[in-house]
Amino acid sequence: LANILPKKWPSKIKLALSLALAPFIFTFPILWFYFQQISPISIIAYLIVINAIELLVTLGFFSTIIGFLILPITQVVNNFCFLVIKTLSVIVDFLANIPFGSFNISKPHPIIILALYLIIFFVFDAISKNNLKKLKIYLCFGTCLIALLIIPSLIPGKYLTVTFLDV
Repeated sequence: LANILPKKWPSKIKLALSLALAPFIFTFPILWFYFQQISPISIIAYLIVINAIELLVTLGFFSTIIGFLILPITQVVNNFCFLVIKTLSVIVDFLANIPFGSFNISKPHPIIILALYLIIFFVFDAISKNNLKKLKIYLCFGTCLIALLIIPSLIPGKYLTVTFLDV
C-alpha cells in the first residue's frame, strides 16, 4: 500500500498510513454486512491508537514477568497501563461521536461483499506487482461496479422494522 502513496512523503508517514488503511480496507465489507455500518473515522483512530496498543502489550508482558519478582514495580506499571487505557477510551469515545464519522446503511447482498473482496484482491495484486496500468483498470472497474452495487443499498427500505429482545 505504501508503494502507491506519493514518493515525496516520508517513509514513516507512508508506513503509518498503510498500517491504518489496511485493516479498514480488509474489514469494512464484513462490518458493513454484519453491522450495516461503515466507519471511516476508524482510520484516524487507528493512527492514534496503534502506538499506544504496542506500548500496552510491551508493558503488560514486562509487568507479567516482573510480577513474579517485584510486586510493587508491577503495580506502578499496571497503574500506568490503566491510565493509558482510560486515555485511549476517552479519545475513542470522542472520535465515535464526531458527526459523519460512521455511516449506517442497509445490509448489502452477499454478492456485493464477494465483489468487494475480489476488487480488493485484484487491486492489491496489481500493487504488489507494481503494475500501474492494471491498477488503474481495476480501480476504474471496481469503482463502477461498487457504485452500481452499493447505490441501491443506500436507498432506505419502505418499511421500518422494530425488533424487541425480551430477556
